[in-house]
Amino acid sequence: MWFGQANSFRWAIILAAFAITLAAAGQSIAQEPKPLKGVALIVGNGEYVYLHRLVNPANDARAVEKLFDALGFDTSVSANRDARRLKRDLDSFAEDADGADVAVLYYSGHGIEAAGENYLIPVDADLTALEAASERLMPLSAFIDKLKTTVPVVIVLLDACRSSPFPPGALIKTSSASQGVAVAASGLQVPKGLILIARKDDGESIGTLIGFAAEPGHSALDGAPGQNSPYAAAILKHLSALRGEEFGTVMRMITEEVYLKTSGRQRPWVNESLRRLLYFGKAAPVIQGDEGDILKERRQLLLTIAALPDFDRRLVETAAADGGVPMDALYGMLKTLGSERPKDSGELDHVIRAQTVRLKELLTERQTLRSTDPEIVRLSGLADQALSEGALATALRMHEHAKERVRELDPILENAQAALRARWIEAADVYARSAAAYEIAFNYRKAAEDYSVAFRKVERWDDHLALRYKTGQINALIFHGRYKGDNAALAQAISVARVALDRWPRATASDNWAITQHKLGIALSDLGSRERGTTRLKEAVKAFRAALEERTRERMPLDWAATQNNLGIALQSIGEREIGTARLEESITAYTAALEERTRDRVPLDWAATQNNLGIAHSMLGERETGTRHLEEAVSTYRAVLEEYTRDRVPLDWAMAQNNLGAALFALGARESSTARLEEAVTASRAALEERTRERVPLDWAATQDNLGSALSMLGEGETGTRHLEDAVTAYRAVLEERTRDRIPLEWAATQSSLCYALSKLGARESGKTHLEEAVTACRAALEERTRERVPLKWAATQDNLGIALQSIGERESGTTRLEEAVTAFRAALEERTHNRMPLQWARSQISIGELLIEIGSRTGTSSEVEEGRSAVAAAWEVYEASGLYEYKNAFASKLAEADRVLEAIKN
Repeated sequence: MWFGQANSFRWAIILAAFAITLAAAGQSIAQEPKPLKGVALIVGNGEYVYLHRLVNPANDARAVEKLFDALGFDTSVSANRDARRLKRDLDSFAEDADGADVAVLYYSGHGIEAAGENYLIPVDADLTALEAASERLMPLSAFIDKLKTTVPVVIVLLDACRSSPFPPGALIKTSSASQGVAVAASGLQVPKGLILIARKDDGESIGTLIGFAAEPGHSALDGAPGQNSPYAAAILKHLSALRGEEFGTVMRMITEEVYLKTSGRQRPWVNESLRRLLYFGKAAPVIQGDEGDILKERRQLLLTIAALPDFDRRLVETAAADGGVPMDALYGMLKTLGSERPKDSGELDHVIRAQTVRLKELLTERQTLRSTDPEIVRLSGLADQALSEGALATALRMHEHAKERVRELDPILENAQAALRARWIEAADVYARSAAAYEIAFNYRKAAEDYSVAFRKVERWDDHLALRYKTGQINALIFHGRYKGDNAALAQAISVARVALDRWPRATASDNWAITQHKLGIALSDLGSRERGTTRLKEAVKAFRAALEERTRERMPLDWAATQNNLGIALQSIGEREIGTARLEESITAYTAALEERTRDRVPLDWAATQNNLGIAHSMLGERETGTRHLEEAVSTYRAVLEEYTRDRVPLDWAMAQNNLGAALFALGARESSTARLEEAVTASRAALEERTRERVPLDWAATQDNLGSALSMLGEGETGTRHLEDAVTAYRAVLEERTRDRIPLEWAATQSSLCYALSKLGARESGKTHLEEAVTACRAALEERTRERVPLKWAATQDNLGIALQSIGERESGTTRLEEAVTAFRAALEERTHNRMPLQWARSQISIGELLIEIGSRTGTSSEVEEGRSAVAAAWEVYEASGLYEYKNAFASKLAEADRVLEAIKN
């Protein structure tokens, strides 16, 4: 976790022509810093006699001593000391430090903590040493206190935060009379008593800084045998080449370097009581040239990481862990996005995960460069090094230089026939590597251009590479179209894929043809989902089915499953826009097939993704059936998804599944007389909103708020008061602050329609007509976007809601105008909500029409209106009876009896 406090930076660097500038916080640095005296004691204890040996402290001590010596310090080394000699070395150093301006202790070895005291462990310590800790172990606080009385700046660097070398439950005693306190299992703690002490010569003590290799209570890593610990390596990397950086800046670099190199397992920490900012003078000469550029960009990246919020860190850490890729490049991608970074955290998470997949492919595909040109080998190697360090700008620059070299070599390629094939492949490889780097930097348009050049250079010489580069071009165009909202890029991807199908026909290159069909299907599906009609989506279905003829389950099971999943998505998109259920049922078949290979134990996150898609298809089917089988299936599926999509692992995916579960529970609750399912829907929606916050993912937040409003509205129908209905109205109005018409018109219209319904139910319980008139306004606004041509079923649902609002108003007025308008709205709904397609919805509208006609006939004395109304109610009862909804029998009998009474009154 990142410590946000101002004093939580890491340890700092001293210098070559050693000079330290001290400044009060907020003051500027002195123009000509005075050279000051620095002393350093370097301790490396690894050859323990009785405790677990450490392989790297000797390496760490040698490297750090060499560094401080080069920086102008008067250095002393204490290696593998027993208790007597270690105490003597520490005491001597404290005495000799008198008169110095800064004193540094670097310690690498075992260290323990007990009751707020940190102890350095000599190499002859054993379990009995704990019985006389004050004599046989080295308490750190006493040493620091002694140094502070003579030296204005004390810096202690502890690479000693490893696990305790003593048995669990071991007790430490400072005297024979002591009862003993437990030794911490791992790590060190904040030393007690860090208080400024005045110098004996009445000068001012600047203070103390203690740098820990790991956070308090956490273990630090020793590193691979024969190398340096991660902490020592970060110090050496970032300390020796800085120029005049403030202490805290350097510490943040070292902190994030260790964090990245240990994949987040270790995070250094600093405790300090300094009363001045420290600026160290110029250091050893900085690394020049291309390697220096990589290091400079690396340091900028480290400082960027240090300023990131915890949520962004968690996104990168989780994506890197799930994808099996290093965090360095992912953080580099995040930095490269700059102002184009998605403001919606959910979208950012999807972008990072998509890039993680591409990065893993890139790292897997990278091979040793086949080149005879030393400059290309050098530049490509530097580009790979920069990419591994997260220095994407430098990597791209190296690739540009490599391409310049290729352009210089083009005439030679054209004239030299010997090894021509190898050289053209080499030239294509340079462009392909550049394209991959541009993908990592989110510049998919440039990546597509480079892949196109790579294809042209290699198409005559290597068919396998030609397919790879052509596929890369298609992929880059798809990603550009998907993330930039560029439909032209998706159209270009479709065009390029169709050209590729001509290049690799099924008869002669069946596998290549199948891969291209799959990519074509993805591009068609993406573009089709943005268009009004279903032409592109149907073409996508055709492409996926063609790919499956070659991508068989027996030959390539996971590829087959991926295509089945994408086929399901395309079929589901078509089914959502059609009246019938055939396409949705086909999508379920495709998802179910994919899950035969995308098993939970084999690919858990892919399994969860397909299960989630399956749940959506069941939910859509459930909305169109009279029973509840598909809705029950959806609920069961979402609950299974939530076993894998846990909140701590993938919080936004967990929230998405909770949202979908809430929607399915609401659909079930709307068909049941009890409120249990609706209450569960409210609980699921509110759980989702704990992660789907408005600040983090505004549109996802709005979607879940909309679902919550629907559940509350339905609960409100069954209560005598208005609390739930008022809460629903509040929820919908909040949604409309994010779901604006110009931003997402269809979703805006959906919420307006839901608001209309809630206002209608609320207005029906009030004496005035204000809420009812607002309901009519909301429904008519929704119908401006929810046209019959565009979304016929949703248009019908809004017409039904409009009818409800108009009916309530008409019942409070003396005339029949509003009642007749309500009848017109309900009859319009029935043009799409037919008896065959949606019997229960059809029946509900028929009940409303019947009630209205009976009331109109009663007011006008027209028996034909009443008779037509009675027939409508009777027809509705036939559907309810066929569906087994006998609990409504008395209600229908009452309505029919009322019609008979009105007819008798008119007759008389």
